[in-house]
Amino acid sequence: MSINKVIRNVLFGITILSLTFIVPHVSAADSVYSYNKDQQDVLKYVNEIRSRSGIPLVELDPSLSKAAENHVNYLGINFRWDGSNNPHPEVEGAKGYTGFSDKWRIKAAGGSFDLLRVYASDESIAINPDSAVGAINSFISGGNHRGSVLGPDITKIGFYIGNGYAVLDSISPLKQDSPIVGVYPYDGMKDVPLSFYGPNEHPNPLEEFGISTSGYIISVTRNFNHPIYDFKASVNDSSGNEIPIYVSGTSIIPKKSLLVAETYTVEAEFTIDGEKQKRVWSFSTWRPPSHITTRVNGKSIFSNTLNPNGITITPMRNIFEALGATVDWNNDKKSILARLNGKDIEMTVNSNVALINGIEVTLDQPVLLYGSLAYVPIRFVSEALGAKVEWDSENRVVNITK
Repeated sequence: MSINKVIRNVLFGITILSLTFIVPHVSAADSVYSYNKDQQDVLKYVNEIRSRSGIPLVELDPSLSKAAENHVNYLGINFRWDGSNNPHPEVEGAKGYTGFSDKWRIKAAGGSFDLLRVYASDESIAINPDSAVGAINSFISGGNHRGSVLGPDITKIGFYIGNGYAVLDSISPLKQDSPIVGVYPYDGMKDVPLSFYGPNEHPNPLEEFGISTSGYIISVTRNFNHPIYDFKASVNDSSGNEIPIYVSGTSIIPKKSLLVAETYTVEAEFTIDGEKQKRVWSFSTWRPPSHITTRVNGKSIFSNTLNPNGITITPMRNIFEALGATVDWNNDKKSILARLNGKDIEMTVNSNVALINGIEVTLDQPVLLYGSLAYVPIRFVSEALGAKVEWDSENRVVNITK
């Protein structure tokens, strides 16, 4: 599987599971629920990832799917994202209301309570997803939402996309006899994204560290009633160098963006059910067709420079800050504003028009997003900030001097 597409969705979810008593069966009326192509594609995609991650497969459930569909319809009628409001609760009396929380919406869609079988329910929501699979990728990319797709104890899911929203509902048994442990990125995975932008997820898993961007989050997951203790981890690159990381619970957060076309090996030690375990696995990051080195005033900078259509582009923040500019990123508009010595440069993702102190300038290459990084034309931004750019074709090096 290849996941190298940028995930730009805004996520909002609750990290505490809402516990309820749910029967994973539905009434005869609900059994006629017809799954659409998006739902079938999501099931296939989710199970492909779960299989490669070494955790049990899941099934689509009619009541969960209907609950997800009902909530998508409710959001389309009543909800407008303002950057912080919560899309999970419904307001009683509002058009399309089927229940305040996911557990009541599941019950209204055909699920029922049963004291003999205790389940936990969970709900994740993507706002403005580009596709059904794109919504699942956005959940997986987030540190707090990955478990809604890759929780080892999830048995049944429901999914629906429409009206600019995607809802994923799931149920998990609160008790399972044996521990199940999964890892992601999974062993042997290729084209892993390089970084994670925390403000795109609510709650933001990077907030506790006081940063907005990190390397792509690595996780170890387990089933609900088999907690992990004494968790320790390390990550090494292909040269054996240990990279700096944060550890939050069983999430491993690289402090810096991962390198392009690099192989990383993860080692995790922990205790589960009183037994000490050790997991070692490797994955490879996204590999572009060709790799280019960028040097600013003779010093190589981490830039993951690319060359689509013969135009060299580089992550905007790295190059701007190396040249001494301040950088502001507007996530709602997907725009970049760089300032240096009284000069303002504004660019927008997927646009080939830039503004220099309010004057329009046409770019040779639109601003692009790869992973969580915005890529800008290196010659344009460098020269706009008063730097000189030279291309060393023999060694594939961009030399920038200022």
